[in-house]
Formats: sequence, C-alpha cells, structure tokens
Amino acid sequence: MLKKHKFFFVFITILFFILLFKIVFFVKPFYDWDESLYIKSGLEMFEKRYFLFPVWQGKIWFDKPPLIPFLYALIIKTFPFILPEISTRIFTLLIGTATLTLLYFFYYSSVSHVYMSFVYIRTYFLNDSKDQNSSGWCIRVSSPGKTAP
Repeated sequence: MLKKHKFFFVFITILFFILLFKIVFFVKPFYDWDESLYIKSGLEMFEKRYFLFPVWQGKIWFDKPPLIPFLYALIIKTFPFILPEISTRIFTLLIGTATLTLLYFFYYSSVSHVYMSFVYIRTYFLNDSKDQNSSGWCIRVSSPGKTAP
C-alpha cells in the first residue's frame, strides 16, 4: 500500500522539512495580530483557570473558540525552553501536515486514484492565489462519457 502513495509521502516529507527549517532558522516575532492574541488569550486561560472559554485582558472572550488558544498555551507551558515563536509554529505545522495527510487519504478513498488525490491536495491547499474568496482550482471528476456541469 505504501508503494502506491510513495510520491505523496515524499512530497509531504520534503514540504514538512522545508517549512520546519524556515520556522527554526528564520525566526520571526509574532507580527500577526491573531497569532499573538491566541497565545496571550491561552496564557490568560491558564492564569485564571478558565479552560472552557478564552479570556482576554481578564474578561471572558466569546469571539473565538477556546481550543486553539488553550493548545498554544499548553505548548508554551510544556516546552518553556523553546521560544514561543518556534514551539507554537511547529505545533501548527504538525497539525497542518496531519490534516493534509488525512484529507489526502479521505479523497483517495472516495476517488480511488492516487494522482487525482494528489492533484486535489496540491491545488486546494498549496494554491498561489491571494484572493480570500478563492478556494483553489475547481476540479471536477466525471465518469467516462459524461460531461461535468
């Protein structure tokens, strides 16, 4: 079974290590407002011991779901010897890689074609488009003799 998916595993491994290298050796501070906000909110969740909802500046904050801030704070508390800029981004990279792999196998189970599964993952998640309304290229797989709408 792994021989059939060798190209995908090589691709995902190379992509993972390139991004890991970039995260570890080219550390950037938290410029993005959301990234730093999630971490600060998660740390406040631990300080106030409110684990079911995020806390921002001492008040309950219902604007965002609690799982991501909680996990970011948990990562920072678990690995205090690693910079938060590195540890949280590596965690996000691991989650993203796992999601990409699961989606590849989910799509493969419905299409049963390795190449189309890889093309789907490539076009949907590695899209170069900067348009927020775009979700990647539209790929329609139709059965022989039928045209896609």
